[in-house]
Amino acid sequence: LANDFVHRSTNIAKIIIAELSIPNNLKTIHCAEWIPLSNVYIVQGIYLKLATDLIEMKKQSSSLKGMTAYFNCHTQNGLHVPLVNMIDYRGFRVLATSYVPVSDSSLRYGYDKKDGIYVIESLVTGKKMKKAAEKLKIRGKLIDGNATPFYGPEDIECHYGSDGLYYILSTSNVFPNEPNMNYHHRLRPELVSRSDVDIPRDVCLDNEGSEDVIALTNELYNRIIPQFANKWTIFFNNNDPECRNFKKYHFPTSTCRRYKCKASGLCKKKFIKFDVEAYPFK
Repeated sequence: LANDFVHRSTNIAKIIIAELSIPNNLKTIHCAEWIPLSNVYIVQGIYLKLATDLIEMKKQSSSLKGMTAYFNCHTQNGLHVPLVNMIDYRGFRVLATSYVPVSDSSLRYGYDKKDGIYVIESLVTGKKMKKAAEKLKIRGKLIDGNATPFYGPEDIECHYGSDGLYYILSTSNVFPNEPNMNYHHRLRPELVSRSDVDIPRDVCLDNEGSEDVIALTNELYNRIIPQFANKWTIFFNNNDPECRNFKKYHFPTSTCRRYKCKASGLCKKKFIKFDVEAYPFK
C-alpha cells in the first residue's frame, strides 16, 4: 500500500508541475476550487500541496520531519499519521498526504481555528500526547489558562477519526528553530533526541527566550561539528589507502545526521589538513 501511494502520488505531482506553464483550461489536474489561491490539489484521495518558494519548501520539509518523529514514537494503540510523500521535481516541491477521516468537529487536541480556543482532551488524547512528548523531548506548558499542560507546538492538531484512530496533523513546528535564524531553520531531530532536557516548542520565529535551545545550538556548532571534522581528518590522514574507500568505511548514520547538510560548509572549514577537504563532499 505504501509503495503504491508513493508511485501514484509521485506521478500526479510530476503532472501538476509539468502543467504549471499551460492555461488552466488545458490542464488535466486543477486546484481545489474551495481553497482559492492555495496551490492545493485533491486527486484520487490524495491531498497535494505545491510549494513554489523556499519558505514553503522548508515548511514542507519540517512537516515531514515532524510526522516522521511522531511515527517513530511507536506509542501502543496511540497516535497515527497519514501516508506522506515529498516530491522534488524541476525546482518545485509537492507534499502529498493520504486522506484521513477527520473534520473540524473531530479535533481533540490543539488549536480550534473556528472558535479561537485550545482544545485539550486530557483523559485519552492528553495521555497519548504526553507519552509521545516524553520521547520527543517536548516540554509541556500551560496555555490559555488551562490547568492541564499542553504538549507540542502551539499549532499541532490531534483528531479522532471516524475509524476510531487518533491522527496527528500540522507538524511543521515540532522541532525548535535555531536562535535568531530565519523561519524553519530547524534543529535536527537526531540532535534534539539526545538532549538531556526537554525543549519547548514555541511557534515564535527565533526562540530567543529559550536557554535550552541556545545551549543545544551552541553544542552543535562548538562541539559536535568540530568533533565531526576532527574525525574526518583522522580518518583520511590514515596511511591505509583502504580508508578512502567509502563503500567499505562509513561513519555511523547517527553521527552524520546530528549535524545538518546546511552546516557542511562550516564543517569543511574546520578540517585540519587541506588535502582532505574535498573527500567527504564529493
